[in-house]
Amino acid sequence: MSPPPRQAGFALVMVLLVVAGATILGVTYLSTTSLRLASGANLVASARARYLAESGLQHALYALRNDPGPLMAGQHFGPYHVDGTADTYTFHAAADRWQPSLYTLHATGTSGGISLNASVTVACENRFAELTLAQGPVAYWRCAETWGWWALDQTGAHSGTYRNGVRVNRTGALLGTADTAIECDGVNDYVDTGRWSVSGTGLTLFAWVRCESGIADEAAILSKAAGPDEDDQYWMLGTHRKGGEVRLRLRLRTQGKDRKLDASTGAVKPWEWAFVAGVYDGSKMRLYLNGVEVDTKNEHRPLDVHAGAEVWLGGVPGDPRALPWAGRLDEVAVFDRALGADVIAELYRARLPQVRVIRWND
Repeated sequence: MSPPPRQAGFALVMVLLVVAGATILGVTYLSTTSLRLASGANLVASARARYLAESGLQHALYALRNDPGPLMAGQHFGPYHVDGTADTYTFHAAADRWQPSLYTLHATGTSGGISLNASVTVACENRFAELTLAQGPVAYWRCAETWGWWALDQTGAHSGTYRNGVRVNRTGALLGTADTAIECDGVNDYVDTGRWSVSGTGLTLFAWVRCESGIADEAAILSKAAGPDEDDQYWMLGTHRKGGEVRLRLRLRTQGKDRKLDASTGAVKPWEWAFVAGVYDGSKMRLYLNGVEVDTKNEHRPLDVHAGAEVWLGGVPGDPRALPWAGRLDEVAVFDRALGADVIAELYRARLPQVRVIRWND
């Protein structure tokens, strides 16, 4: 027997209500689950983006310690892709306006469409001058003047003058410092530091140099001489051409004769900074390029002394046009003893700044 019409209608309404309620609950459950999944995915992406940003800072610190030039110049790096995915990080550095040695490294990590930033403030301090002065030079010209004609010797003993238009305030060799360099035109520019001598059996001459492609067959970086001829030279660190390459040359005068050592290897590349050194320890003449010995020669005589012979940077005394240097000079020094190979290598490495973390920024 069928239920009465009222009861049938009531039952239908109840069924519809149950179905509607179940549908609503199901939709609500699915929506909540979707939101939870989306929220979880965003958390994962955010955490990964943060990790990538911090990885970018570590990459920036590595670059600052090993090849800081482009980063310090404001170049932006990236995007670097990670794990073969679309996830990336980028980084760059911003110099402090008021403290030139301070930089803030900025990195951005991106994952799943979410980007997060991180930064760290660091101090970049160059210790080349400190290390050089600790070795006790007889003379040390930083070539850091930004104007004028006075070439200051850091020891206070042999300051000189810029002659014939030496250009100052050029970008220097050292990184992490605002110190500048000088530039000679390869015609007749030089720095006159007066008449003085180094006696004994030990000598070290070094400089940071950047030569131009048009450098002469022979050029003087640092020279003490009574005139432009070979027999007039008492000591000189310079260059010569060999097989189309610019190589180092060291000259000494002992017992009235010119002693010469030409590097058989190691090219001084045009337009690139190079750390060059000539060393005499009383038994050997040595040449170093970028911290590495490139040639040596036996020599067992004391250095000849001539108190009246001048010392020039960028040329040979007696004739500015004889052996002119074409290019830049920076951090030039003279010692009355032989610096060891380990010291030469340490000085070469000191071109790069020491990087010290000041604070990690949120």
